[in-house]
This record gives sequence, structure tokens and C-alpha cells, in this order.
Amino acid sequence: MQMRKTISALVSALTLIVAFGLASVTGVSTANAAGWKQEGVAWMAPSSGGMEVYRLKDPRTGLHHYTVDTNERDGLVKNHHWQYEGVAFHADTEGQEVYRLYNPVNKRHNYTLDTNERDTLANKYGWRYEGVAWYVGQSADLPVYRARNLSNGEHLWTIDANEYAALGKESTKPTTTPSKPKPTPSQPSSTQKGITPGAFCSPEGAKGIGKKNGKTYTCKYDANGKLRWRQ
Repeated sequence: MQMRKTISALVSALTLIVAFGLASVTGVSTANAAGWKQEGVAWMAPSSGGMEVYRLKDPRTGLHHYTVDTNERDGLVKNHHWQYEGVAFHADTEGQEVYRLYNPVNKRHNYTLDTNERDTLANKYGWRYEGVAWYVGQSADLPVYRARNLSNGEHLWTIDANEYAALGKESTKPTTTPSKPKPTPSQPSSTQKGITPGAFCSPEGAKGIGKKNGKTYTCKYDANGKLRWRQ
């Protein structure tokens, strides 16, 4: 009986390692990991200028972290042996706020400009709100895509359209029998509060309340084919 328990524990541990290992990839190799789901454009980023958003990876868990703080970046590398993976994308110094949250249980971070997602994670799921990570300005023109690892729940943000497209193709090949999806806070359907009129938005058709004037706006395509908050 003791031998069976030991074997069962070893199998469970190996399963956990494999599941987390799916997220231990970047660049081209990330696109080769199965079990990812596309979640659309998270926000827009400037193609140059602004602040650099640094990307790091914890080699023990494979989880990624994004920050504009050079002290946080260097501290994770020197004191906690994280791997620095370079500049993920750029961010603005003013505009619509991108919020940062932390899950103390699974040690994952999430970044969102959706106040509903922020409040739901903080109030219902035990995430800690850590403040504004960076901003999305009206001049931003480069989409930042968001994908979710169905094995461990980690989110990946990338400006590489080819990588994002490859993740979507891989996610159509489930390794287990698919079940009916449950609503998650990552897919908000209610009105977003505190938006900046004219700023970039997602998804198409979303509703938002202006930060200063309290008016209702809709996420629509403009003449240049970009999604913006419009009346």
C-alpha cells in the first residue's frame, strides 16, 4: 500500500512539472507548445519611444513576468535567479491605465486595462491589486496580443503576430476531451469604467464609461481600421 502511494505521488509530481513546463518557452518555441487559447488584443503599444516593458522568466516554474521597473528587473535576476528575456514591448507614460495584479497562491501576475476584470480578480478570487503598471496612449498603434495557457492558467503577452497566430493553431488540438467552458474574469462582458474617449480598446462592441464626462462609448473601428472608444 505504501509503495502505491509513493508511486502515485511521483506521478502527480511529474504531471505538475510537465504542465508548468509548457509555459517555459519564449519566442518561436512558445508557439510550439500545445494548449494555448487566443484572447485577442489586450491593448495597443507605441512602436517606439515611451517606456520599455521588460520580460523575465522564472526557470523553476516557467512563469513570465513583465515590468517597467529596472530595479525590479535587476533584483529578480540577481537575487532570485530569474532569466531576463529582453524588451517585450513599449508602453506610454500617460493615457489609459493598465492595472497589475498578483495571485499569492500560484504566484502569477495579470495585467489588464479592464476595471471589471481588475475588481473581479481582487474582490472574488483573492488577487492582490498592485497598482498601475503602465499606460496606453492615443498614439499607440501596435497591438499587444494576449494568450492563455490552458494547462496552468498563465497569460502571455506578445506583439509578434506570427507567434500569436501559431498559438491559436496549436490550441485547436486539445490533449483531453473538451468540456463546456466556464465564464472567467478574463472575458469581461459588462461595461468598462474609466475609459479615455478615442483611446484604443478591445474587443469590438465593448461598452465603456468616460473617465471625465461619464458618457457611454462603444469600441468601434475608426477610418484607419483601429478599435477606439467612440460614441
